[in-house]
Amino acid sequence: MVTATAFGKDGVSFFENGVVSLNLPPVANVLGTRATRTTHPQTLNRFGRLFSRIFETPLRVDNPFFWRTKTEIVSTIARLGMSNEIAHTRSCADVHNQTKQHPHCGRCSQCIDRRFAMLAAGLERFDHAVDYRTDLMEGVRMKVQEKEVALSYVRNALGFETINAISLEQHFPEILNVIEYLNEPVPTALARLADLLKRHGRSVSGVMREFANNNDSDQFAKNSLMNMFGKLQRDQTFGVLFPPAPEQPVPTVPEKFRLTFDQHETSVLIDGAVKVSGNATFELLLILAKEHLRGAGQGMELLDYPTISTQDLKKLTGLSSEEAVRRRVLRARSYLGRKFSSAAMDGEMGQRLIENLPWHGYRLASDLVEVRMR
Repeated sequence: MVTATAFGKDGVSFFENGVVSLNLPPVANVLGTRATRTTHPQTLNRFGRLFSRIFETPLRVDNPFFWRTKTEIVSTIARLGMSNEIAHTRSCADVHNQTKQHPHCGRCSQCIDRRFAMLAAGLERFDHAVDYRTDLMEGVRMKVQEKEVALSYVRNALGFETINAISLEQHFPEILNVIEYLNEPVPTALARLADLLKRHGRSVSGVMREFANNNDSDQFAKNSLMNMFGKLQRDQTFGVLFPPAPEQPVPTVPEKFRLTFDQHETSVLIDGAVKVSGNATFELLLILAKEHLRGAGQGMELLDYPTISTQDLKKLTGLSSEEAVRRRVLRARSYLGRKFSSAAMDGEMGQRLIENLPWHGYRLASDLVEVRMR
């Protein structure tokens, strides 16, 4: 932070995927101080407040990759044409035992997370197996802790594959400590967190199933991940981590909501059913829609669509303070929720149309909307 302020910057960024940042306990005995919280939203928020007091100026500590999985991050690296750089990166926590031949131990959770992501993204040719002292699937894991780290990682992923907002809150109540720092309504934050974990679960489960379908687990050495995986399957103890959540009515939701703006009439029609016109909510939606179209015009991935910072929104809306901007957004979400409900649509989905990315700003939910301008 000293370096940042010396160069006139207003903060420091850590780049860590959201699953690791959340770091939900993989096994029952990994709790409290034994579970790292290095880039947890609460930790970063408190650091930002601490440094702001020390330097007597507003400073932030953020994680721009919070809403992404490791697989999505390495896939972006490949999309940007930088796959060859992967071999020069390091993820291993066991830095004291690294060698030129084996820069990755293959046993720590960071190595396991990295290797699964590379396999899920189809980038293993840029992340050579020989760089790992212990191979992910075939390597023998002798210590009890090493076995449990690998198995619990896979067990959790299989559970995350079927998780939803209800089961997330039930089985991981500590998730509420995250939501407090995301500047999102609780239902929206829970839904987004569950979706993040579900995407991660699908990536890991897909790798495991493909490997299991193409190989006989009995051919692998005892105490290798594939051997232990096969044994658990045979013993029928490799069940779903989370029991089914209570059944609730599931509203019919279109793949995307179409927002059609008419700037002459100062109105926007949402899916031909909800009309917002001539008020502060329309003004906010129009500002966010123009930024959304900029991202679409540049061919960005949905996760990369640009945001508008609270400070910039203050200027664009003519509001007096950043707090006034936050209140405007909350009122707009509430208004959209009521309008959706009045049109016999899901009010929660209406509130989700305006998305907040912690530390970065606001945008239209890129995975939920399709924007048209008249």
